Amino acid sequence: MKKQTVQKITFCTAIIGMLSFQSCNTESIAPTAVLDETSTETISLANARAGQSGSTSSTINVVVAQANLLTAISTYLNTKYAGYTFTNAYSEANTSGVIVNYDVNIVHNSVAYHVVFDAVGAFVSVRTGGHKGGAGTTNVAVTQANLLAAISTYLTTNYASYTFTNAYSEANTSGVIVNYDVNIVHNSIAYHVVFDAAGTFVNVGTAKNGGNKTVNVAVIQADLKSAISTYLTTNYAGYTFVNAYSEANTTGTILNYDVNIISNSINYHVVFDAAGAFVRVSNGGKGNNGSKGKGH
Repeated sequence: MKKQTVQKITFCTAIIGMLSFQSCNTESIAPTAVLDETSTETISLANARAGQSGSTSSTINVVVAQANLLTAISTYLNTKYAGYTFTNAYSEANTSGVIVNYDVNIVHNSVAYHVVFDAVGAFVSVRTGGHKGGAGTTNVAVTQANLLAAISTYLTTNYASYTFTNAYSEANTSGVIVNYDVNIVHNSIAYHVVFDAAGTFVNVGTAKNGGNKTVNVAVIQADLKSAISTYLTTNYAGYTFVNAYSEANTTGTILNYDVNIISNSINYHVVFDAAGAFVRVSNGGKGNNGSKGKGH
């Protein structure tokens, strides 16, 4: 009886082994798929829809003008989406300020596309419908002189002699402005005032960002402090400007400036204090560990 049982177990084990071997063997001889760029783009589109290309909430987004897009990005877009209409673009940086990718929103043949590139401008993924997640907005700095007349009138009427801190527009996934946010200081109190796209008052809050949070406002290259420009041209001769922004506290006081540049094909995130003095630098090249570079 024991002998029969042993034989049955041995027989079952052999069958299972054969089935396992056949499964593994079938898998190993499956033909390898050869994907061209179109196939890769289709797969990336599916992945993006599944949320696999989304950034985390710990990223810092800074607006990038079309003229400042990396050459590789412009070339790709002109090749794949000839005649496209540029909506907006922004870089995404990690918590160390190092750019990890670029996001570009365009319209081509009446379809909105959100195209993602890595830090050097290589294509990563694309999805239709604009910005990832569908509900995200893109913020663009607005100078006081460019505020809608209705907004300026409201502020001077309700906050006479206020101090302007900064302002930005918020656009939806199609690039259409949905509202304006204005930060001001009045009688030593910081206010965050929101208006709709036409400049009509919506709501107001005090010290909106609270605590230690900062408000980032884009700074164009021409508006960089002379001390910053001098430092960059001295230490990174021939560099390419990507973008820059100021960081202000909840009362609107600028704490520092962050500048993203490319020098010798390496991405650098350079931080300066409010006066334009160098603070630190990190890079997006090999061994991304916040290199101090240039002997700093």
